[in-house]
Amino acid sequence: MFDARLARRVFFGLIMAACLLGLLIGEAWLSAIKLPLPFRGIGFGIIAGLLGCVAMNELLDMMRDGKFMLVGWVMFVGMMAGTTIPFWVPQQYAMVGLGGVMAMILLVAALCQGMLLGPDAAFRHLGFVSFATIYLVIGFFFMVSIRLLGVNGSGWAGQMGPVVTYLAIVKCADVGAYLTGRAIGKHKWVPSISPNKTWEGLAGGLILGILAGLLCARIFSLMPITKALISSLIIGITGQLGDLLESMLKRDSQIKDSANVVPEFGGILDLIDSPIAAAPVAYFVFVLLM
Repeated sequence: MFDARLARRVFFGLIMAACLLGLLIGEAWLSAIKLPLPFRGIGFGIIAGLLGCVAMNELLDMMRDGKFMLVGWVMFVGMMAGTTIPFWVPQQYAMVGLGGVMAMILLVAALCQGMLLGPDAAFRHLGFVSFATIYLVIGFFFMVSIRLLGVNGSGWAGQMGPVVTYLAIVKCADVGAYLTGRAIGKHKWVPSISPNKTWEGLAGGLILGILAGLLCARIFSLMPITKALISSLIIGITGQLGDLLESMLKRDSQIKDSANVVPEFGGILDLIDSPIAAAPVAYFVFVLLM
């Protein structure tokens, strides 16, 4: 039986995948050919920061607290600063710089809270700042860090090997979970958070994510097959947990999608929930196993 919604999701998904791949190849080519080593990947970093700001705005909307939007600018500045740290802080101090940015976000938000809003709902607002910083700023920081693992590579393939592999694992796991769950999903995974997620879907997603990881590891010569298998499994599981986390946030906000930006997919946060959750784990897995 023809499923019009599934067909539309596949259509728009393929368009987005093609655009993303073209963007990654173009950015890597320009970095490898036109930019000195310290600035390679800065295009990716700027784009990631802008996407992070959009996702942060969607997260603010999900909070449904108009007063807090008065200090929301702190989160946008913090997002751009945190995402681009690797380009203005020496590599060996990048983690320290990230900690400094996170501390400043919380302190400035607390100051704005006191000056503009007073003590009302301070725990709720500053708790949100802490969560958003961990969830989005750290996630995008490590996404950019994965991109920079390939800055010494030759050509676009060498430049983009790690980040393409990481994104392929996570998004293929998403696609596999969605398709498998629709086809044969019967046993609910966490029905209290996301009634449509099933154990069958989770298994199908992990299998497709592993296959994508093995293929990319072979194409880009990143690591041996055993290490690629372990990496793909760990990254795939983390990405699925990230998807579950965003489902919990949307359920609490009583909304279906974080926004209405991308046809059939919702908002930017709906698209990057898995990658940002998996980014810190993927970075450390690649550093240890590549």
